[in-house]
Amino acid sequence: MENAKVDVDGPQYYVYALIDPLTYRETGSQVQSILYVGKGKKDRVLQHEKDERKALEKAADSIPMAGSKSERIRTILSSGERLLSIMLATGFGTEHDAYSAETMAMELVERLLRAYGRETLGNLTPGHMQRAGMATGQILDDGTSGQVFSDPATPAPSPGEESGDPFGFTPVAQALLASTAVRTEWRDVVPSKTILVKGTAEEMAGGSHAQIADRGSLGPSRNIVWKDSEFLPGSEFTRPGFDPDNPWGDPAARERGARYWPLGRSTVTGWLDDPATMPEHLLLAIPGRGGTTVRYAWRIDAEQPFEYYPDMDRWGVPLGARELTHPALGKTLTEMRPGRERAVQVLANYVSGCRVLDPAD
Repeated sequence: MENAKVDVDGPQYYVYALIDPLTYRETGSQVQSILYVGKGKKDRVLQHEKDERKALEKAADSIPMAGSKSERIRTILSSGERLLSIMLATGFGTEHDAYSAETMAMELVERLLRAYGRETLGNLTPGHMQRAGMATGQILDDGTSGQVFSDPATPAPSPGEESGDPFGFTPVAQALLASTAVRTEWRDVVPSKTILVKGTAEEMAGGSHAQIADRGSLGPSRNIVWKDSEFLPGSEFTRPGFDPDNPWGDPAARERGARYWPLGRSTVTGWLDDPATMPEHLLLAIPGRGGTTVRYAWRIDAEQPFEYYPDMDRWGVPLGARELTHPALGKTLTEMRPGRERAVQVLANYVSGCRVLDPAD
């Protein structure tokens, strides 16, 4: 998400909100999609979105938050979504001013969420546990009296009736589109050898595979498990296609991303013979508006065996830990090709939906 440039003389405080992209797609309402209000301090105010995202992705409970909202953040991140942050107010010179603004923003948003019948904010208290929320008539440190907003006397408007943007929010619809349409030269965000694969919206069959004997056609015994291409009776299930309104969680994404890919026998055996040449990550990209965007990333677990399906001549890649801060996430990877005036997507003309990216090439 891009924000307008703000000139700042020295450190300043600001108030921001985190937006649930799933709720926004459901309701079309920015207000109903707010799940957290907070304040921050930065020499470069708008850098906070990236800092907050990184903190949340490293640990969803990195900020005090009610349990349901903390779990909601984990759900959003594990489903390949990007948390959106929008600036509510900037330019506060002191922490006290920012705290007062944060408290008032929390009270306003809380009342609006209740009026819409939505789950309330995830904040435990304003100011990251500094003190309790403002109550009617509360005396602030500067001697002034706080005030909360009364309950609405009339029903809240439906999302379709909302007009304008009274809070000065960054347009979330544009941010959601941008989050799936950031075209980037792949070498700028893929620092090491990586397998890139593409998911689809189509359902696919899934199930367990029986292990079969090594047929010896791959040379000396290596860390490879040979598998029958047929599903074991009774193990069949449907692998759902990607739905942006109900994105894959990590297990479903792993099932889709790990297999079945035409990597080439000599390619995989070469990696196993020389582990230093093995790709470090597997990225799963999803087609959407603006391009095929990387939504999931995992480390490849070199200690675990690759799966080989000889009847299909396809491979399964051993996936390790999820990578929530990989620089390619949220990007549509592109490259320049001979004879083309504009960059094209890296999977263009790769009909298998699989490609090994190596910055050293």
